[in-house]
Amino acid sequence: MSWYLRRAADCGKLASHAPTAHRLSATAETTMTRHEQQVEAVLQAMAEVWDDGGPLGPPRRHVAELAIRRLRSWKRRVKGNPPRTRVRDLSKGLIAKLEAQPDLVGRLIRDYDHLAERIIERLADRGLLDD
Repeated sequence: MSWYLRRAADCGKLASHAPTAHRLSATAETTMTRHEQQVEAVLQAMAEVWDDGGPLGPPRRHVAELAIRRLRSWKRRVKGNPPRTRVRDLSKGLIAKLEAQPDLVGRLIRDYDHLAERIIERLADRGLLDD
C-alpha cells in the first residue's frame, strides 16, 4: 500500500484518483535536451504521487518548471547543503508559489515534503540532479 493510501486510511479517508499515465518513451528520451529530460522526470514523479493518492493535484508543467528552478538555485541559497534541507527547501518553494496562503498549509507540508522527495529521487535516478 502506498504512503498516501496508508495515510488516508489512518485518517479515515481514502483518496480515489484516476491513474494518470505519464510515461516517457525510450526514443523520446534520447532526443530531448537536459532541461526537457528534467521536466519529464519531475512530471513522472508528480504522476506517481498523484497515482498513489496524493492530494496536490495531477502533474502540471508549470509546477515542474518551478521545482527545477528551485533546485538549481539551492546551493547558493542554503549554506552547508545537507541533503535533507534540499527536500524541505523544495517543498517550501512549492508552497510559496502554489498556495494562496502559505502560512496556513499546516499538515499539508508532509505532502509537499513527500512530493519533493520523489522529485529529487527521480532526478537522481536519471542522473539529472544538479549537484
